[in-house]
Amino acid sequence: MRQISHGIVVTGGIGSGKSEAANYLRSRGFALVDSDQISREVFAAKTGEIVSFFGTTDRKKIGARIFADDWDRAKLEALLHPEIRAKVWAQCLDLDRAGKPFFVDIPLYFENRADYGFLPRAILIYAPLETRIARLVHYRKMSEEEVFERIDAQIPLEEKRSLATWIIENDSTKDALRAELNTFISTIAKP
Repeated sequence: MRQISHGIVVTGGIGSGKSEAANYLRSRGFALVDSDQISREVFAAKTGEIVSFFGTTDRKKIGARIFADDWDRAKLEALLHPEIRAKVWAQCLDLDRAGKPFFVDIPLYFENRADYGFLPRAILIYAPLETRIARLVHYRKMSEEEVFERIDAQIPLEEKRSLATWIIENDSTKDALRAELNTFISTIAKP
């Protein structure tokens, strides 16, 4: 499998602002492969298998289970990830042919880097732990226990900093994030 030349992964930890960053890049005219959307589509197509294992298709209930139980998480990933990866690859291949920069939103890119070796460059949207916790409790109405279950299931952001090609700081406002992204955009070719 060849590497994608023009694709750049947008990633971060839960609550870091990755989705906000990806949406802003899309609003600036860049194509965006949305692995979360692909995941939802694959999930919907496999409801029978999901119900037989989890007894439900309620994403919130399944999320609570998989972040509390590594075996359940591995089972769900084995069911969904190969198809998600194949769809991400196909979309990236199509976009790469155009020869313009595009972005690929992959929340757990570093956790699944072996699956996405065809995408060697990544922007990490970084926010300090305290900021992430406050955002998740306030905006997503998560309990601190839920927040820490999800954070603990991910590679620490400090470790991801050393793996990223670029780092975008997001410890302030949406306008500050957009300013950081605009500076980054100025360093790459236009969409």
